[in-house]
Amino acid sequence: MKKILAIVVAVVMVCALSVSAFADGSATVSASFTAYSTGNQYDTLKPMDVGEGIVFRTSEPGTGHIDITALIEQVADLENVTSIEVTLEAVGKDAFQTREDGGGAIVGLKGVYDDATNYDIAPINWGTTETPYTMSGELLDGTVAVYVDTSSHGQISINEPWEFEVTVTVNYVGDAKIPVESTEEPATEDPAPAESGDTTTEPEAPAETGIVLAVLPMAIAAAAVVVSKKR
Repeated sequence: MKKILAIVVAVVMVCALSVSAFADGSATVSASFTAYSTGNQYDTLKPMDVGEGIVFRTSEPGTGHIDITALIEQVADLENVTSIEVTLEAVGKDAFQTREDGGGAIVGLKGVYDDATNYDIAPINWGTTETPYTMSGELLDGTVAVYVDTSSHGQISINEPWEFEVTVTVNYVGDAKIPVESTEEPATEDPAPAESGDTTTEPEAPAETGIVLAVLPMAIAAAAVVVSKKR
């Protein structure tokens, strides 16, 4: 009975170590949109073509919400997300457009609770021309939405809208989703002619198997020590 118990303990150790090796992770996703701006202070970007994962919301005049909840959840549900790093970039530009008064854009990152109150994931910058502009912070328990708070961009013509890109690195625990599905067609190449002699190749073991196998001898050795001490 003691021998069986020792073996069971060893197996549990292997399972626990292998699960912890793959439970946490991070992935990066992005989406873009085009927008123009009136150039008025506190006025928001006016979206045109908006990529998947981004929703524009305006709760009140001067408050522009670029909702990125769906973008984040391409990687993992919000309840499993621990922290994020978000970059807002004016693609192909050296700086955000400044207003006539010389002021820069307002940019910040906020989380929303289910009662519609919000909190700062990253503090508001009340005037920046820096692009790309990166913000990061932790998501608090009970967060149901995340948005980039931005307004006060300088004038951008509706006839020549700018392209903006939002990139999010998501750190999560537990289950994750596939962040991005590849749309590339697999390359088709003619098989190389077989060389003379032995052409048998050994199958490659997946990385997960390698980690578990690396842990397994230690667990078995521990079990063996326990068994030997009981004899």
